Amino acid sequence: MNTKKTKNKWNRWKKIAYTDYLTSVYNIRYLFSRDIQRRQYQYLYFVDINNLKAINSQLGFIQGNEHIKDVARILKNTTKNNGLVFRIGGDEFVVLSNKQLCFNDNSITIAELKIENNLKKLLEKASLLCFGKKGI
Repeated sequence: MNTKKTKNKWNRWKKIAYTDYLTSVYNIRYLFSRDIQRRQYQYLYFVDINNLKAINSQLGFIQGNEHIKDVARILKNTTKNNGLVFRIGGDEFVVLSNKQLCFNDNSITIAELKIENNLKKLLEKASLLCFGKKGI
């Protein structure tokens, strides 16, 4: 069997497995993959979309999905070559970066966490964080 053809096929399947279907950013599966855990990052950003539940209720899920895609686009444009964007839940994203980034959008809430060494330490720190949402 042709190894180049097999490798290309494998890379296509890997891309499908590691990409969020709605936003085309990476997904949570890729965040916890060995490829990412081998890299070192200095900043972790937790991003949550504000009022998505209200948007879905008042305007419908199609409009809510458009809002999610817009936020993903904002995050990708902000990080460009300085980081990676992951969609980890319905309206939640993670950004890993080696540069401090500036997000200028009022529709998202961002928590920044400076990390020292690598993703393994990041995940240890992240597991200690407590997440909650206002107004529930």
